[in-house]
Amino acid sequence: MTSKLLSRGRAQGQISLAHLWRAQTEATSKARRKWLQEALAKRAPAAQRAYRPQRGWKLDPKAARGPKALVSRYYQLKRGHAAIGPYLQRVQAQDSAACRGCRTPKESVYHLLLECQKGAVPRKALFKGLKDAGVPRPVAGERHPEARLFGDPRATSAILQFLQDTSIGARQAPEETQRQDEWGWEELEEAEQMENG
Repeated sequence: MTSKLLSRGRAQGQISLAHLWRAQTEATSKARRKWLQEALAKRAPAAQRAYRPQRGWKLDPKAARGPKALVSRYYQLKRGHAAIGPYLQRVQAQDSAACRGCRTPKESVYHLLLECQKGAVPRKALFKGLKDAGVPRPVAGERHPEARLFGDPRATSAILQFLQDTSIGARQAPEETQRQDEWGWEELEEAEQMENG
């Protein structure tokens, strides 16, 4: 029967280019995954948090119904490419990778979702939403709980609500950035005038 399928429409033993390309793509992807797993295994556990490949992530229908700016932040955080400390430092939008909320030395998705003091009140609502959705709460010994939460479609609504209640991953408006850069100028000028006058 297989030979009948192969011989239909072409000479027996011929293989299509599409089949070859697909086979090559699958082999390349497999080799990349293997390399990445081996490379991550060599790193310290803390360093492994920097990149977490997730399999099977698809567009989430619940997220797709949300406002574009909010959903954009959701997917940026999910993929690890949000406007948070390390990224902002890399693009020279801020001087350090420190958390803007609590000044922890390195801001991360894990920190923002589960540790940052600035999000303590909305985090309670996040945990309640997770519980209502039947998603287990992150525990201390769990590796990469943020990846599990973003990977579980039941957690989407709770995470979106948490992001809406906080400014996590949101880009600052140019006016806000300028205001933060110029804070204290008026007081400094007044102090100089008082010294001179």
